[in-house]
Amino acid sequence: MSAADSADQLVAMGRYQEAYTALKGDIGESDRGYHWESVGSACSNIASRLQWKDPAAAAFFYQKAISAYSAFAAASLDGGQGSFRLIAVRDAEEALCNLGRVNRPGPDEAGFMDGYCARVPQTGDILKLLEKQYERFPYDLRAIPESKHHHRYDRNKWTVAEVVNHITDTERVFSYRALRIARGDSTPLPGFDQDPYVAASQADAREWRELVNDWESVRSATLSLLGSLPAAAWLNRGQASGKTVSVRALACGMWGHIDHHLHILNQRYLR
Repeated sequence: MSAADSADQLVAMGRYQEAYTALKGDIGESDRGYHWESVGSACSNIASRLQWKDPAAAAFFYQKAISAYSAFAAASLDGGQGSFRLIAVRDAEEALCNLGRVNRPGPDEAGFMDGYCARVPQTGDILKLLEKQYERFPYDLRAIPESKHHHRYDRNKWTVAEVVNHITDTERVFSYRALRIARGDSTPLPGFDQDPYVAASQADAREWRELVNDWESVRSATLSLLGSLPAAAWLNRGQASGKTVSVRALACGMWGHIDHHLHILNQRYLR
């Protein structure tokens, strides 16, 4: 059995470190760090193959590729050669970042937010999409006529003000879950019943400007949190509302949740 086949078998069993050790041992040592280039290339190839099937394994091997390529750059004999070798480091770093922020979550990690995640464009960095939403959504809210702020399209439905407050509360919850899971907290996180939250918010007693500003503050904090996460943390998974969910799914869920409610507002409240 080749070293590559052996590594693949170990990866399939979740034994990533052993797979990496076997792969590195097969390549061996060489002068001036050239073996590190081979190690980095092998790890990048494995990660590329696994990025859809097993993103956690892909993240592990991209991190190993970054370390290997960095060692290769450090072994260069002059600054120009070292700078050239750092291109491979940057490529691996970008690939690791893309795992969480560009690649979309699979159904096994979207949990209760599968429908929201499905609304997210299939291309583009989710963090940048959230930033663009941050710029656009307050504009949409401020364009809603005052006469509609407390409108409900059916007597058992929320008012527009309550919908906006619900959007803000939900982002608070999703962001908190993202923090816990990104930090490796394995504690199962409870769900929340949105209707009592809305009833207790007294959103219709608040100024419209205050509701909009509140959402802006929450999204600003969300962007600060997500923008600070290590690349691999985006792939972390945990339990929330009795379902498996990843950090990247929570990020996509935040974008999709607003898109969902904007559609309802436009179709049922503002016509």
